[in-house]
Amino acid sequence: MNLGLYDVIKNTATKIETKVNEANTIEEKIKIIHDYIAYNLSYDVEFLKTGDESQYARDSHAYYALTTNKAICGGYSSAFQRLAKYFGIDSMIVVGTADGEGHAWNKVKVGDAWLHVDVTFDDPIVYGYSSKNVVRYDYFLKTDEEMSKTHKWN
Repeated sequence: MNLGLYDVIKNTATKIETKVNEANTIEEKIKIIHDYIAYNLSYDVEFLKTGDESQYARDSHAYYALTTNKAICGGYSSAFQRLAKYFGIDSMIVVGTADGEGHAWNKVKVGDAWLHVDVTFDDPIVYGYSSKNVVRYDYFLKTDEEMSKTHKWN
């Protein structure tokens, strides 16, 4: 059966829906989505090795990320944005650079503030950690000032 994007988002959301609905704050809801993606997606190192541009769109899409559990930064941020939207959280994808390379991440609205979330950079496997057992929060709910130390955007 070939599911559409909405079905894939809905099926994924059901895995965390109880936790999200029981969360007391928007920050807790965002953390649940962040953690689900960090624990369940793996960076597509084959894309890095081959640099095959024909795979870029595929690896940047929420559908591919959530059906294969592989993605590049665009897939991480797209999956995060779709799940946030599903749960009624204002979110956007930010495109810019990090570590001198093209990169994508998210901003979420918490109260009156838009804060940055970079699940790709918080995925421990991305930066050589040997285990997915501990998710990082180095790029979780950061202000523009904090994020601008490592990321650039317009």
